[in-house]
Amino acid sequence: TTMKKLFLLLALVGLFATACEDEGVNEPTNTPTETPDDGNDEKPDDSNDEKPDDGNDEKPDDGNEEKPDDGNDEKPDDGNDEKPEDGNDEKPEDNTPEDKTQPIKFIDNAVKTLCVVSWDTNGDAELSYEEAAAVTDIGTTFKESDIISFTELAYFTGLSYIANEAFWGCLSLKKIELPHNITSIGDNAFNTCTSLTSVTIPDSVTSIGDDAFDFCESLTSVTIPDSVTSIGSYAFYGCNSLTSVTIPDSITEIGERAFSWCTSLESFYGKFASEDNRCLIVDGKLIAFAPAGLTEYTIPDSVTEIGDYTFYDCDSLESVTIPDSVTEIGDYTFYDCDSLESVTIPDSVTSIGEWAFGNCISLTSVTIPDSVTSIGNSAFSSCTGELTLNCNCLGLYDGEFSKLIIGNSVTTIGSSAFENCSSLTSVTIPDSVTSIGDDAFCACTSLTSVTIPDSVTSIGEAAFLLCYSLTSVYCKAATPPVGDSSMFELNASGRKIYVPTASVEAYKSAAGWRGYKDDIVGYNF
Repeated sequence: TTMKKLFLLLALVGLFATACEDEGVNEPTNTPTETPDDGNDEKPDDSNDEKPDDGNDEKPDDGNEEKPDDGNDEKPDDGNDEKPEDGNDEKPEDNTPEDKTQPIKFIDNAVKTLCVVSWDTNGDAELSYEEAAAVTDIGTTFKESDIISFTELAYFTGLSYIANEAFWGCLSLKKIELPHNITSIGDNAFNTCTSLTSVTIPDSVTSIGDDAFDFCESLTSVTIPDSVTSIGSYAFYGCNSLTSVTIPDSITEIGERAFSWCTSLESFYGKFASEDNRCLIVDGKLIAFAPAGLTEYTIPDSVTEIGDYTFYDCDSLESVTIPDSVTEIGDYTFYDCDSLESVTIPDSVTSIGEWAFGNCISLTSVTIPDSVTSIGNSAFSSCTGELTLNCNCLGLYDGEFSKLIIGNSVTTIGSSAFENCSSLTSVTIPDSVTSIGDDAFCACTSLTSVTIPDSVTSIGEAAFLLCYSLTSVYCKAATPPVGDSSMFELNASGRKIYVPTASVEAYKSAAGWRGYKDDIVGYNF
């Protein structure tokens, strides 16, 4: 037993000695040797400042000595010193410095001069971001000025609108950036900015005023955001470089002629666009047309009314087909379409507006159906050639067609119906006509002869007044129609009025006719 205890004691002593040896080996490797001492003189010091492991001996030094310096010393400086200058081309408002008393670095000195004169409140001959943001109305400060670029307008964050005529007549203005908090663009705001090539309208804007971009001839693109609900009359009139327009769903109102005379326009997209992307149609009314590249066109069946000026000055258009869904053709609808040779007016049409086909100098033949009940003044002015009229109507005033054929369905030739049609040399009045209105053929200075059928019972005042070339009038009625003393005044010298031989005396004694008794001659019809 004593021996067992002795052996057990020796075993424990051995284990203790081994454990002491293990600890003694680990300490010398980190402490007594030279290399660890050198590493612990410098690296632990550096690593304690940065990161405490040996594996980070170099990377923390490089990363903490250079990268934080680059990030904090240079990038913020670049962002505030350079980007506001370069950034004016993009979105300068995003680069406004924290210190808003710093001066704005304008690209265009002409812009800076006008801004400083108008809004430099501290007299330092500069305009700070703070001073720009305090402006609530720029008025007409820049109207008809020589400015070229005004992207710094984005810093004018106090503006809620672009004033009427704000940039009217800025012929050299090529680029502008609008503040992103304005709600409206005023009437004529950019009228005749002929060098402006593109414009992005902020999504805060709800209305674009009348004539806002009128005659911006270099404008090739415009972005209309979903916030806009109304586009004014003539808003983009005469933007001859505009090729495409997208109408957002938010739009509820588009004024008359908003996109008229946009001769390079190829397509409309979005709300109100027709299936072929050539038209804007609002509640059945065709209000805008994209004419570029077309010589002929068939109007969609969904159209019931063709609005005023819709095809105005579509020079290349030679032929138009109007569907039988259309009931009304507006004022100046095809005005100055000087290549238009053919147009078919269906029986559904009831009215043709003033100057609807005015100055269509190539239009040589037109047939007006009997469904038409009204024709506006000068509807066919300057239209040479032949006109076939199948309706009781008014207002072909100032037409220049040379031949007029009135259809058998016509019963009345209205007042001033063909007044001042100075090129008219021949007219055929059918037996269906019962009355000729006041001034109906007044001042038809090329008309040489007219035959009035026996169906006519009345001829209005001055019906053939000022027909200087009229030499022969043939009136077939046995009973003199009710007439007026001025109906044949100032005709050609020696003009004769031929009436049935048996009715000569009746004509010479009838009211309105007796003044022409020396000119009345019997004729066997």
